[in-house]
Amino acid sequence: MEPKYYPVALVDRYTGTSTTYQKVVEWRVGFEWGGPKKGKLLEISIITTEYDKTKWRVRVGRKILFEDKFVPSAKTFPWYNTPAELDYDTRVTIEAKSTDGTGITADGEITAVEF
Repeated sequence: MEPKYYPVALVDRYTGTSTTYQKVVEWRVGFEWGGPKKGKLLEISIITTEYDKTKWRVRVGRKILFEDKFVPSAKTFPWYNTPAELDYDTRVTIEAKSTDGTGITADGEITAVEF
């Protein structure tokens, strides 16, 4: 029997001048639908008002996928064909910071499924 999948779509924003990483959006596996114990990341998207003044960090659990990276335009990172399942309470976090205190507005989106 196929597992029952529950969609996850999270969108949020950070606006500020902090030069230390601030959470833009985060997914805690199993907490969106109150029951599923596993999850699968499908994609993340990031966009900012100040591309040359925004650095990004993306974490999945304890693994940093990238850190201190400039992204020159809106970007989507797909993980549709990745076989990895994420355990209950694993966090997928998108963070952003200003390089020099310039005001930024950073938006992030996480698409996933819980099962």
